Amino acid sequence: TLWPVVERLAARAGVRAVRSTASGRLTPVALLGRWTARRARSSGMRTTDSFVGFEQSGSLTTPTLLRLIASLPATGVVELGCHPGAPSDDERARYDWGFHWAEESDALRSTAVRSALMERGVRLATFGDLE
Repeated sequence: TLWPVVERLAARAGVRAVRSTASGRLTPVALLGRWTARRARSSGMRTTDSFVGFEQSGSLTTPTLLRLIASLPATGVVELGCHPGAPSDDERARYDWGFHWAEESDALRSTAVRSALMERGVRLATFGDLE
């Protein structure tokens, strides 16, 4: 019931791409993501081919991120869900999720992760780059 609202608001705001949490897992979030991806594509909107990191949300350490990179499909556009942040960010107090914001930020900037991405031939992009 929400999709027509998403579609209408996206058209009004000029949004041409939408997040889809589609993954190879059989979780409610992954299944909802697959449905969203199908609806988005049938509406002419862009989305990624898959999504990784949902299950690791808030605990995306360097070793975990390296495992995710190693498991990426050989082709396609994959979104990585993550929640990096600065330890001194006062806004974090609003979210009592137990996330390790600074550790995720460190992992995303680590040289090991950068090397793994380069070795796999991964090109970093934004939703604006989706074609």
